[in-house]
Amino acid sequence: ARPPPRPPHGPHRRSTNRHLAATPSKPGMAMAATAPIRCDGKVTWMAFEPESYEHQLQEKTSAMRSLFGAVLAGVEVQIFPSMPAHFRQRARFAMCRFDGVLKFALFDKDAPRVAVDRFPVASREINELMPRLLAAVASSEALSTGLEACHFLGTQTGDMLVSLIYGEPMHSDWRAAAEAMRAELSLPALLGRAKGTRVVLDRDSVDETYALHDGRRLTYRQGEGSFSNPSAAMC
Repeated sequence: ARPPPRPPHGPHRRSTNRHLAATPSKPGMAMAATAPIRCDGKVTWMAFEPESYEHQLQEKTSAMRSLFGAVLAGVEVQIFPSMPAHFRQRARFAMCRFDGVLKFALFDKDAPRVAVDRFPVASREINELMPRLLAAVASSEALSTGLEACHFLGTQTGDMLVSLIYGEPMHSDWRAAAEAMRAELSLPALLGRAKGTRVVLDRDSVDETYALHDGRRLTYRQGEGSFSNPSAAMC
């Protein structure tokens, strides 16, 4: 069967390893979130079922063996399962007000309609930070005014970069408020970005390290806004 149309900024494939993004397609888009709203964290374009991961993996393995059995005859195929949940080191959310309350939001049907308090696809470190960051941002006029999106970029070793994206010029007191929040939350790195403005506190990247089979350690420097493999453990 043909899959449903791909939604903006997110995938449609039913998989436990997917790119999930929820940033507005243009500044100022639907930040009041007055369209039909769901606060259960469920979106129409994703079925996240970690409890059935083993079954899904077996189905996919059987399908691949069926499709490529003739090619793989005599070849020993190794299967590397992913973690069923908390496997993504990168997550992006729209920031919207639902009944006047600032929330993380996911896009669904062309608008950021779905409020989320947690995101089990993302790493445990991102999930633990989400409510603390939201409370700090929501309580600060300088940090919450004009805020349209929040990006998390983490690593397996606990490094973390948080990016706050604004659809209007940043508040004149943004840097002071951001520095105070960074200290309060012990954030390794924080930056704010608006059109023509980019304020970096400490740095705009994280370092991800992989242990190779021969004992060497490979370190990647992953910059804000650039691509990096979100499923670090699978690398």
